[in-house]
Amino acid sequence: MSTGYASEQYARSLSEWGMPVELKKSGGWLLRRPLPDGTGHDFMGPYPFFCCADWDGLADDLKEIEKDGVAVSLVTDPFADATPDSLKMLFPDRCYVFKKHYVADLSLDPALVVSKHHQRYVRRALRNITITKCDAPLAYLAEWCCLYGELVERHRIKGLLQFSPGAFAALLSSPSLQLFRAEMDGKTIGLISWMVQNNVAYYHLSAYSSEGYQACASYGFMWHAWEAFAPRLRWLCFGGTAGTVERSDGLGFFKEGWSSGTRDVYFCGRVFDSEKYSWLSTGLQHRRYFPAYRSSEFEQVSNAT
Repeated sequence: MSTGYASEQYARSLSEWGMPVELKKSGGWLLRRPLPDGTGHDFMGPYPFFCCADWDGLADDLKEIEKDGVAVSLVTDPFADATPDSLKMLFPDRCYVFKKHYVADLSLDPALVVSKHHQRYVRRALRNITITKCDAPLAYLAEWCCLYGELVERHRIKGLLQFSPGAFAALLSSPSLQLFRAEMDGKTIGLISWMVQNNVAYYHLSAYSSEGYQACASYGFMWHAWEAFAPRLRWLCFGGTAGTVERSDGLGFFKEGWSSGTRDVYFCGRVFDSEKYSWLSTGLQHRRYFPAYRSSEFEQVSNAT
């Protein structure tokens, strides 16, 4: 049974984005969405990227679903067992490096990998906070929704990435998700979630109170994750920078400071019905986005961290 982002449980946590569709050959999932004009459907990969057990089986899966949609788009797993050439064959209409994701090799000594700047903030954080694993993540749903609501307001998050309490309840019920809590003076000041798949722990989402930001809880969380996952996993994946282009900013500085290297993720798109795709995209200016007729939605999703 597939785990992590390739699992049925995770795909169903995104049911508000579209109907989960199982890809039986590859062992992955897509989301089937109504077209903006209501005349048909297209497919998208799950947030934040598409994972599957067997990339060699994806060609048969795409052939199977092509009669049911106009197009498919997805972002690849940074640890995907697929070459750039094979991706270009599967997705001839769009296939390019979307961004780099920062990763850490857990076989290395964090004291030699993590930047000195970050280590100073780790020491500061761990003097004031206590971090524990949440054995029953769903029990923290109310706190999670409250803290994430503050994140939405702080960063003016709109659209699909606002998530609903129902979506979060399904997420926290996923067996592959691990949740950690930062506490100070008996109060929860931060929660962080990781999705575990094969030998990788992927940073998923986190949220903090104002006290959590002041206490530098994010630094404590990342150091704790290294210690917690190193005995049984090989990699941490911290994700990439925000937006659709690489840039140097505070988020990139933070993630780079934990990392031993980077891995590319690819944005991939394929048109199944070229005539209808052209008709839906007529007159649109955002030709970089795929599918073009969903350019505004794509911007909302791609600006996630």
